[in-house]
Amino acid sequence: MTETAMTESTVIETAVIESTVIETALTGTAATTADIEDRITELLSEDFGIPRAELAGEGTFEQLDIDSLVLVELALKIKKEWGVLLAEGELEPTHTVADAAALVAAKAVRG
Repeated sequence: MTETAMTESTVIETAVIESTVIETALTGTAATTADIEDRITELLSEDFGIPRAELAGEGTFEQLDIDSLVLVELALKIKKEWGVLLAEGELEPTHTVADAAALVAAKAVRG
């Protein structure tokens, strides 16, 4: 595992373990990592037609046939939803929905 991958993995694990609470950009209400995961699942299901049942598992975006264009569009939706800017490539095909939620929570806390 590369140093970058280890660092990203550590950030994701830390966010999940701490069950980070953030303030959402639009509503000002608290959102846990689980709330973020639910909302990402909802966005992928409603906006991209991916069945919620498929998103509930531990499948990676790649395993779910979610391509890089969808990941870029999801990053834009995340910015709109939580005010979190994800650089191109931060959402990786090897990530799961849970990984994406943990990344959003970690970046929101860091500002």
